[in-house]
Amino acid sequence: MEQKKLDVEHYSKLLEERDILLKEMDNEGITEFNLDKLQRLETLIKETISIGLSLDPKEQAEAQTKAKANAKARMEAKELPNVKHKSPEHTVLYHAKFVRDMFQKNLLRKKGEEEEENKRYKYKIKDKQSITYGTNVDGKYKFILYTDKPLNDTDILVYSTIDALWLEGNPQKIITTSMIYRTMHGIQTPTKVSTESQEEIKESIEKMRHIFIQIDFAEQLTKRKDAITYLDDYFINVEGVRAIINGQQVEGYRILSRPIFGRYCTELKQIQYEEIKLLDIKNKKGKRIKADIKNSIFNNYLKERIYEMKGKTPQSNVIVYETVLKRVYSTSEIKELSRKQLKKHYDYILSCLEEFKKQGYILDYKELEEKNKARKRVQIKVKKNY
Repeated sequence: MEQKKLDVEHYSKLLEERDILLKEMDNEGITEFNLDKLQRLETLIKETISIGLSLDPKEQAEAQTKAKANAKARMEAKELPNVKHKSPEHTVLYHAKFVRDMFQKNLLRKKGEEEEENKRYKYKIKDKQSITYGTNVDGKYKFILYTDKPLNDTDILVYSTIDALWLEGNPQKIITTSMIYRTMHGIQTPTKVSTESQEEIKESIEKMRHIFIQIDFAEQLTKRKDAITYLDDYFINVEGVRAIINGQQVEGYRILSRPIFGRYCTELKQIQYEEIKLLDIKNKKGKRIKADIKNSIFNNYLKERIYEMKGKTPQSNVIVYETVLKRVYSTSEIKELSRKQLKKHYDYILSCLEEFKKQGYILDYKELEEKNKARKRVQIKVKKNY
């Protein structure tokens, strides 16, 4: 019985190696090396039987089934990429008006809502499940996307973070919801991410990966001799994958191309890269302020405004606190915030500016005296980029 057990295992192992080799030949093509290896395996299988392998048909069938299962498991394990996470050193911010409007003014409209008009930008949007259009009417381009999932504040953070991970993440371009969460909040150390936060990011990705967009922006680049003037792609072009990270099998996505708005803003030279450490904001006690979607949005808005202050075009160096809050809240929602909530947001804004000053991102800042607390303002001193 012991010999028969060894015979079955030996026979099954040879079949397993042959199945794996055949799979590799299907994927990679036939070469002189793998053809020679296959012939040697076939010879070994025949010799094993001819020298008296005492297996009846049922036992041979069981050995073949076991071999196929083992070969499949080994191939699947082999195909799983082993990913070492690399944290980006920079965040990405978009300055093209079209891109800002797409997310902040929610150009993706629900079915039945009034169509929007845009005089400057030609573009078409369509969804796999619902068709939209961009037609020229009296020199204006009308557009509407029928969707029950409009864009929100989280989407722009997820989007720009995926762009950062494409530029400076791991070479396999594989991302997970946990990677996105940590990057968009500037967390550089391993941190457990809640299921709720991961699901929110996944919902955002699933929404945007199915929206296809075409952008024709030749009119904006008429003075350029050499330039790309048309792009089309999905909002984010990703495929679902499984990968091994830190020895654990996880589900994630592989980024197939740089996010289209990153390419678009790069062509227009309306893109901003900032060190990710500017997201690492500490309170007065020196403790890191807890990661929060609203805080990250406020942080990015401050950096956008400061970036503009540093440019050649004259910009006000005063920021009204309420303007920062409007990136998250409506005017009516701001009025309903309690004093405690307002103070928490104002304190975070000041903590950001204090950290920016420490990092040399701004020279100084000071709050301006205001009788109307709702119009509280802060003045920022910057060094020009030119």
